[in-house]
Amino acid sequence: MIEFTKGRLMSGLDLAAALASPSGVCLIDGARAGNAQDLPLEELVDAARRVVTSELHAKGWKHWATSMDRAFAHSHDRDQSAETVGQTLELMRRTGPSVWRDAPELEALAASLARFWPQTPQPGAGT
Repeated sequence: MIEFTKGRLMSGLDLAAALASPSGVCLIDGARAGNAQDLPLEELVDAARRVVTSELHAKGWKHWATSMDRAFAHSHDRDQSAETVGQTLELMRRTGPSVWRDAPELEALAASLARFWPQTPQPGAGT
């Protein structure tokens, strides 16, 4: 069973400082990346599927349950699965049911999945 520790949510000052930095509030290399946990991708996706999606269905939040179901249905490979599910969790964390907005558990899960998102090389980066 996966247990997510609650990360520290960003205060207004932390957020202002993060937005001023080049990486901002990026889940991959920004200030929020520190909320990620070192877990295998399969466990993270399984946790999202079993815990988050089942809770959404149980609470009757059909719109968000359908969004998560679509994220899993459209995830055909490993990297795409991490990004699609992670981005859906991030959207739900920001705009979903009020009890889940800014939920540390969703923050930890989205940040942990972001570690597996495909990276776009930055111009001028060495090879």
